[in-house]
Amino acid sequence: TALVDEGSRQNVLLVPQEGVTHNAQGKATALILDKDDVVQLREIEASKAIGDQWVVTSGLQAGDRVIVSGLQRIRPGIKARAISSSQENASTESKQ
Repeated sequence: TALVDEGSRQNVLLVPQEGVTHNAQGKATALILDKDDVVQLREIEASKAIGDQWVVTSGLQAGDRVIVSGLQRIRPGIKARAISSSQENASTESKQ
């Protein structure tokens, strides 16, 4: 068994893999909900995966609301309503 110290990186974000897609050119993108609750498409730099999350080194800022579900029904420019993952989990459990 080997232990590898990769060091630490500053100014990176961990984003759930469900929130990162790739466009036709192969570039990583994410849909975010801006301050006015309008969906925006952002090109991001997702350098590698750690577990079920991407390490994002550019294109997103702390506090950005990344859309991680309902991606097939949503498009840039439309208004959307955010729900927290805990609200979504409660809704799913109540339907069972």
